[in-house]
Amino acid sequence: MTVTRRERLRNAVLQDIKTIALRQMVEQGTAAVSLRAIAREIAMSPAALYRYYASRDDLITALILDSYTNLGQALQTSYNLLLGEPPPAQILGMTRAYRNWALEHPIEYQLIFGNPIPGYSAPMEVTQPAAQRAFIPLAQLLLTLWQEKSIHVPEMYEHIPETIQPHLETWGSFFLISSFTGDACRFYPLLYLGVILWTRLHGLVTLELFHQLTPMVGDPAAMFEHECRQMIYQLGIK
Repeated sequence: MTVTRRERLRNAVLQDIKTIALRQMVEQGTAAVSLRAIAREIAMSPAALYRYYASRDDLITALILDSYTNLGQALQTSYNLLLGEPPPAQILGMTRAYRNWALEHPIEYQLIFGNPIPGYSAPMEVTQPAAQRAFIPLAQLLLTLWQEKSIHVPEMYEHIPETIQPHLETWGSFFLISSFTGDACRFYPLLYLGVILWTRLHGLVTLELFHQLTPMVGDPAAMFEHECRQMIYQLGIK
């Protein structure tokens, strides 16, 4: 479909607005977005700016969606490059891709996983599907390795608290890929295990980004690598 000149100009302005908003966050924190300041910088009246984003919250939501999309693209690129590698190398490569994206995009990472923004509440019906899409490559990798019997789910994860199961069913139905055969419920312990592994990775990356690990261990990168290899060992991946 042909994009009109008007649409190209509008898209360019939308990108300019988001770029300036991210710079405001870098300089002053994630709560610092000001539509009036953005309007001044691009020589536009506040009223005109509202034709692009009706509110600050709409702009923040757009930035969150972009951040999830960019994270998902980074993970998908890593997934594609790792195809054919041994399972441990695939897992390790994906965890590195997650950490690298976070370190290269600290504001975007904080925006989707870190500091709450006062007065802003993310519309879950909009942001949750974006979050799910971002983690499709990781879910696909875990599911593929599990079907190939390269991953062992410890027995402790076979019994999931009842209050958690409905949420896993929602995410599981989103993540299941066409190659999966059999009872979908069998996938949920693996998905729960994936969440547990992600919380460990996320904790390490977040503490590193907020400069909490370096005083304690000196080399956060080495700690991350060591912990990822430990997880691979604990899952019996060979």
